[in-house]
Amino acid sequence: MKTDISRVKQLLHIKKVEYEEIDLATEPQRRSEMVAASDGVSSLPQLHLNNKYLGDWDTLQDMEDFGELDTALQAPQ
Repeated sequence: MKTDISRVKQLLHIKKVEYEEIDLATEPQRRSEMVAASDGVSSLPQLHLNNKYLGDWDTLQDMEDFGELDTALQAPQ
């Protein structure tokens, strides 16, 4: 999981995307919020944009591979 977190952070850094990292180890009360926002998905890491769940690391990598991630990251706020 830590490797996937590092990969997501690196990808966002490359894309010059500012983000808020939420560490569920230090903020466990946020887990229910995360699961609700992702329609029951509890795997980590997760990326949410404007209160919309974009996916986990594998989904983000697929989006990048198919040229869809830049568009998703530029969605209106």
